[in-house]
Amino acid sequence: MAGVVFAFFISQVRPQYRDRRDLIEDTGWPVLGSVTMVWNEKQSLRKRIDAISFITGLVALISIYAAIYAAKLFGIALPIIG
Repeated sequence: MAGVVFAFFISQVRPQYRDRRDLIEDTGWPVLGSVTMVWNEKQSLRKRIDAISFITGLVALISIYAAIYAAKLFGIALPIIG
């Protein structure tokens, strides 16, 4: 719960805008220009590796959970590590 409150607090203190329209609506000031984010090849590769790593970890976590659940469901004794 504290993490949610902290994240909300930070978003209120340091807001970020996704496009010029949001900035104009919130401030009422004209925007003279904007800079778009351009990813270079190294950054694109890093983002792709991060996404693949996240998906791999998520699949592993779900698979381990499913295996433990199936073992409990079918009455298979699992050795306790530790």
